[in-house]
Amino acid sequence: MSADFEYKLGKYAEVIVKSGLNLQPGQRLVIGVPLYESMGVPIELAPLVRRIASEAYKAGARYVDVICNDDQLTLARFQ
Repeated sequence: MSADFEYKLGKYAEVIVKSGLNLQPGQRLVIGVPLYESMGVPIELAPLVRRIASEAYKAGARYVDVICNDDQLTLARFQ
């Protein structure tokens, strides 16, 4: 990824944590709360999720829990 993309991704994550979530020190953040048991954040969003988690810890999050979903792993389970 380019340096410009990395910079913008970081700024986007910062806005999500500070403004979108208004995360407060000591709070726990769960990313990808499943609507159904097998759903979570698509694995393709890992770079953004990592940046959001990093920003959350900078903002004082107690713990960041990420629930991921990988369609290929789900397919393997059913096969």
